[in-house]
Formats: sequence, C-alpha cells, structure tokens
Amino acid sequence: MRLICGFSERRDVPSESTFSRAFAEFATAGLGTEIHDALVKENLGTELISHISRDSSAIIGREKLAKKVKAPKVAKKRGRPPKGEVRPPAEPKRLELQRHQSAEEALVQLPKICDRGVKRNAKGYTETWNGYKLHLDVSDCGFPISAVLTSASVHDSQVAIPMMKLSAAKVRSCYDLL
Repeated sequence: MRLICGFSERRDVPSESTFSRAFAEFATAGLGTEIHDALVKENLGTELISHISRDSSAIIGREKLAKKVKAPKVAKKRGRPPKGEVRPPAEPKRLELQRHQSAEEALVQLPKICDRGVKRNAKGYTETWNGYKLHLDVSDCGFPISAVLTSASVHDSQVAIPMMKLSAAKVRSCYDLL
C-alpha cells in the first residue's frame, strides 16, 4: 500500500492527520477510481476474461438512517376504463431506463445514503443491517474490475446493467455471473 501511494521509504509516510486530509481530497476528486481503472486497463485490457462474477456485500455504517420522503398516494381506478376515458401510461421502471442510459447516468440515479438492508443468508435466516452495499465485478482470477457503493436497500438487479457497461468499457469478457 505504501508503494502504491508513492512512499518508497517508511519515513516518507505522513502523519495520520495529514494523510486523512489528503485522502479526503483524493476521494472528492475521484483519484482512486481513476487509478484503479488505469490499473485494470493496463493489466487486463488486452486479455479475454472468461467470466465476470458480480455480487454485493453489506457495509455496516455508523451514521443514522436518512429520513425517507413518502410520496402521496394516488387513488387508481381498478378494472377496465369506461369508453372514451384515456388513462396515462405507467412510468417506466428503473431497469427500462437504464438500458438507454450510459453507466454514469444510471449510477447517479441510484441512492447512496445510509439505509436499512435486508438479506436472507444461506441458512434461510433474515439478516438486517444499517449502512451501505458494496457491489463488485470480479474477474475469474479474482481481480476486481468495477466497484459501486450504494444504499443498503438497493437490490442487486438495479446495479447490474450499469456495472455491465462499466466493466465492458474496461475489459472484454465472455459472460457475466450474477
């Protein structure tokens, strides 16, 4: 880690306060993402990856949950409309919109605030946590290709299409495993 950050000697590493200020500037500038993308393109850009595995992991956050704004309920008439009445078409779902958007546009629309996540584990028990979800695309050799951090309540399918587009821009692969 020290060598990746550019500190060749142990004494070159700055103090914790200096490093945290610099890390905050790196995070706001997106420097980590740019460096990772460059490493992926340099090392795996010309190779054919047989499969990319996509999964998410819970990240427990310490902050309080964000307040949710409830949309007012609109009464819908059930059944067939009377003759001459035209009902407005339903709004398109997020997945339908993502098909025609770029990866960056689709990722901007995903929530990134602290939220409650619920997941069923391998034994069938329901687990809940407050925080976030880290979605990763990993190559068949275990190298992370793309990473996205979202609210814990975001379903994995909502992030699948943008992550496919992100990974396809960096490497060539035969298929994706979700």
